[in-house]
Amino acid sequence: MRKNVEIKGLIIKETKERIRKNPKLTIKEIADACFVNIAAVNYHFGSKDNLIAIVVKEIIDELKEEIYRTFANLTDDSEKNLETLINVILHFSINNSGVIQYLFLHNESLDRAAHLLLDAFFTDNSFTKKIVEEIQKVCQCEEEVVTKAKYMLLFSCFTIPLFLQASEKFETKPYFPSFQDPAFVQAYVKEVLKIIR
Repeated sequence: MRKNVEIKGLIIKETKERIRKNPKLTIKEIADACFVNIAAVNYHFGSKDNLIAIVVKEIIDELKEEIYRTFANLTDDSEKNLETLINVILHFSINNSGVIQYLFLHNESLDRAAHLLLDAFFTDNSFTKKIVEEIQKVCQCEEEVVTKAKYMLLFSCFTIPLFLQASEKFETKPYFPSFQDPAFVQAYVKEVLKIIR
């Protein structure tokens, strides 16, 4: 018989894996993936929304850790550093399209999702300050208001992939290339870099 800690960990792991691509994940899908009943999921987390909030926070923390690792490896090449940061955020959004859609488009939990995003990336906290400092160094920008605008541009670069990935689910062929196309991703990063610079 599995221990409660193991079951709870498995539920988080399976939910995390599935929500990366599917923002409309059901509690039944989670329970089936873990070979438990729905009551077990509710027992450990109270509700699907509580479980998803925990999982989304963990995924956001993964992005933050990846950005911190990126900062640790920055070089003297400010152009390359900024390109690296853009790539980290962009690839996070491409690989977590379900999470991004959940955060922006999931009406039932929009307030909670917005709160998670604001707390992580848009409040006066040590993480936000660190990124603003790095952008200031990379862009050699002395005006705080300009640096903060560049910060907003940097984090907004994941919204376009969100909408394009959502449009790929419709039968109408999109006019723009897919973010699954590496050449397009490279071109996109170069253009975002020009705007932020």
